[in-house]
Amino acid sequence: MKTINTFIIGVAVGVIIGVYIQIHFEIIRKPYFSSYDLKGMAWETARRYHIDVPLLFAIVRQESGWNPKVISPKGAIGLMQIMPATGKGFCGLSEKQLFNPRHNLECGTAYFAQQLKEFGSVRLALCAYNAGPTRVRKLGECPPFKETTQYTRNILKNWKGGEL
Repeated sequence: MKTINTFIIGVAVGVIIGVYIQIHFEIIRKPYFSSYDLKGMAWETARRYHIDVPLLFAIVRQESGWNPKVISPKGAIGLMQIMPATGKGFCGLSEKQLFNPRHNLECGTAYFAQQLKEFGSVRLALCAYNAGPTRVRKLGECPPFKETTQYTRNILKNWKGGEL
């Protein structure tokens, strides 16, 4: 009987410690996030930054195809394809933190919202997000890069098509 009581107390302590850790420390409890999980996070983030939800969905679809682990050939990371320098400078995030889908969406959405506020149009904000705000400021329009033109066109098409 004493062994069973000790076992039960041990299990209870383990559960309490586990719950405490989950509440007080950011832990990704599962290595895989379903599309439903990621879209829920994106929906919440878009609403918080007053970005149209289908627009943010179109950006994530274009940037990463909803793959939170993707790294571009240029080194951009995660769902919103954030460059490490932008993640560090704008959001205060390390490269490791950029792989966390919630942090990545938060940082990318905040950065896009800033571009939208500065440039006043979705098209120019997308150009700035892709090619850099300095280029858009200098030219006063979208840079004539094939990648940026196609990027902007694809997002606007998917946004207007309303993939949810």
